[in-house]
Amino acid sequence: MQYILAAASEQPQSANASPLIFIVILLIFAIIVKFGRIFTLWLQAHIANADISFTQILGMRLRKVDAQLIIKAMIDARQNGLTEITLEMLEAHYLAGGHVPEVVRALIAAKLANVPLEFTMIAALDIAGRDVLAIAQKLVDKNCINHEQVTDELNQNLKTGD
Repeated sequence: MQYILAAASEQPQSANASPLIFIVILLIFAIIVKFGRIFTLWLQAHIANADISFTQILGMRLRKVDAQLIIKAMIDARQNGLTEITLEMLEAHYLAGGHVPEVVRALIAAKLANVPLEFTMIAALDIAGRDVLAIAQKLVDKNCINHEQVTDELNQNLKTGD
């Protein structure tokens, strides 16, 4: 009888370990899901030769930047030959409240039409609330070749708000 009571009072070790194992498995799954998204973005950038590291994507996530939006814009820029645009420029424009995809599309349209536009000028217009795609289209339609003429029109647009 004494052996039966002693055996009944002892709980198997596996019953105590079950919640711990469940928590560890759940934690591992959460880490895989979190880093899986980052890995997917990194893989997209790597395949497209966008030169974005895993740690840069992790940093964007920590700064609450929409990494997918920035990486897609960076890939679009690189695939269209806009090598002067950096990840930091796109991220800073996003954090300033700018519309990154529209700025990149405007620069791509200008580049395809051989209209020299700078990222800083288009980004400033975007932050000022102007429709940068319409401005770029207007410049492309005019087919401006002279850099001073384009710069003068952009500066005038900044001042007047058209």
